[in-house]
Amino acid sequence: MSLLGTYTYEGGTDGQAVAVGSYGVTDTTGTAVYSAAAAVHGNLGISLGTVWSYVAYASITLPMTGSVYMRRGPETPTSRISFITFKDVADGTTSAFAIGVKKTGELILQDGPGNILATTIIATAPGDTTRCDWQATADGTNVQLSARFYTGSNLEGTTPDASLTATIATTVTTVIPELVTYSTTTLMFDTLRLWDDVSAWPGPYTPTMPTVTVWNGTSEVSGTLTVWNGTSEVPLSSIEVL
Repeated sequence: MSLLGTYTYEGGTDGQAVAVGSYGVTDTTGTAVYSAAAAVHGNLGISLGTVWSYVAYASITLPMTGSVYMRRGPETPTSRISFITFKDVADGTTSAFAIGVKKTGELILQDGPGNILATTIIATAPGDTTRCDWQATADGTNVQLSARFYTGSNLEGTTPDASLTATIATTVTTVIPELVTYSTTTLMFDTLRLWDDVSAWPGPYTPTMPTVTVWNGTSEVSGTLTVWNGTSEVPLSSIEVL
């Protein structure tokens, strides 16, 4: 399985607008900023809201696998939100299918017109963080979409708290992934990962521990960098070090 990109947003500046060309972003609209409040790993994520906002990434021909950490803002949404939308590459605006959250907190799979095809029993609340892993395949007639959700103390788990699957009637085979929000609701994201097939499901994100060398008086010796996060020592990723 070929990893297309891992986007941790660590090189941004808190409060600064997310720019096209940074961290794989190919298009953006609304209010999209780097945010310390959005961080799940490291120091920064991105925050979208509370107006209609999105960050779009390069088109992918299905099959594809993805994973992202999503944190809800403090607002109670007035309608359901498609927090990951997969746009038809033909026009870049028409939704082919989506993963979302209902205003009552349940997680959902939707088709292009916005019909709910599958709903979790578990519900999230404002402020909650969810890891969403998904896989999608296409045969020119239907898209098979599956998603796994990890919440609370199981955020970095390997057994999902909920799983959904849906068959979506669409001829779309190439999509543009978008992280999105609307309905006057802030949504925050961190650590987006994208792959170009469905041979395996993602595991939780593990930051890369960069190796450094120091002079011990005799020779250069290797070590790793960690930082205190308020509770324990955690590894710094190579992006964070830079």
